[in-house]
Amino acid sequence: MRAGEGCAAFERAFPVTVARAPFLPIESLQRPRSSALPACSDLQLFRVVQLDNCTAYVHQRRGKRGHFVIEPLLCPTPSFQLLRDFSLGSHYVRLPALIEDESVIAAVRSRIGSASVESLEFMKLWHASIHVSSRLSQWRFEALRLSVDRRTAELRAYCRALESCDLLISILQSEPVNFWKGIRWSGSFSLKDECEYRTSQSRFAFRMKDRMSVNSQAVRAALSNLEALSNKTVTRDDRSFLVVVQRNCRTSQFQRYWREYVAGFGDDINFWIGLDTMHRLTSSRSAALRVEILLWNNTEWFAEYSNFVVGPASTSYTMSYGSMVRAKSSLVFDALQLSRGQKFSTRDVDNDGYSASHCSVNWGGYGGWWHKYSSCSYANPNGNYYYGQTTTASYAVWYFVEGFRALKEFRMMIQV
Repeated sequence: MRAGEGCAAFERAFPVTVARAPFLPIESLQRPRSSALPACSDLQLFRVVQLDNCTAYVHQRRGKRGHFVIEPLLCPTPSFQLLRDFSLGSHYVRLPALIEDESVIAAVRSRIGSASVESLEFMKLWHASIHVSSRLSQWRFEALRLSVDRRTAELRAYCRALESCDLLISILQSEPVNFWKGIRWSGSFSLKDECEYRTSQSRFAFRMKDRMSVNSQAVRAALSNLEALSNKTVTRDDRSFLVVVQRNCRTSQFQRYWREYVAGFGDDINFWIGLDTMHRLTSSRSAALRVEILLWNNTEWFAEYSNFVVGPASTSYTMSYGSMVRAKSSLVFDALQLSRGQKFSTRDVDNDGYSASHCSVNWGGYGGWWHKYSSCSYANPNGNYYYGQTTTASYAVWYFVEGFRALKEFRMMIQV
């Protein structure tokens, strides 16, 4: 939904229904204290099996060769729904999950080897704690709800407004990993009512797949002398991106000179990878650019751009891209449009083409960026970092349909 279309347009796109599934809060299904079980002492983790969207932890029973058990899953399914909780007068997104299933048993059996398996079954889930990252603080998560047979579950994400539900659904449709990586869980399970097993570490609900290998010769060359960048690779929707710009606070100022923007600067929290490295990352291939933004109202936004290129030093590192990819963007306004095709400017090198003014100094708060003539830019992520909301362009800001918004966090990344 585009900004400004209103709640009516949202509800036409996502009809609101009422959930009628027999799910109960997990607390109401917990085992009474009087029937507490001893800890399972004969279980040993045997194998971690990667399924399509989640991970199965398989244990073997010591002294019982061929007898295996599987921890209950919390495996998200794609059939989320927008619903209305009339008792609270608010909307929520229902996130169904699989706890156990016969198809999982068959998949695990095939990975272990059917000939070596005498018995294979799920442990029963009795308690679960959900651990939600602060990144998802704009949604309120209820305790996990379980079906009476403990085979399926649901997690409810309550929205402060319909626009917040709109954002969550957009993320779940286009970037599910980006959402589920913010949720971990832990629990206690029973084995045939004989003993109880508690997870020693919290688990990801979604399968956090391994990073993609860096095969591109251009990428390898760009990273050859920058070993510190190996930890700056992140995964979005099963794609690997290298973070080239990141700002979270004031630990490293961005009011730098030309030579610093070319070579790169910063620390582990706030950094600019360098124009020379950006050029090498994009010079021999079609690269996707992704921008991620966190505003001071704690709303998260993202946008992707096709065919992103940073030219060589001889072009003053001119930046260009194909188009903003709307299907992979929650942002509506393209704030990079004025920067496309422009040379890079810093406080000591003025390449904006406007002799009457210097965008980096007079408008951009001495931060470097791709500025255009007198218009300068709709984006200034390298401006002065401001703690709180502001619409002043000399600070670190991004332009939305409603105007400039101050950036609490900012990342720019290139697909590798």
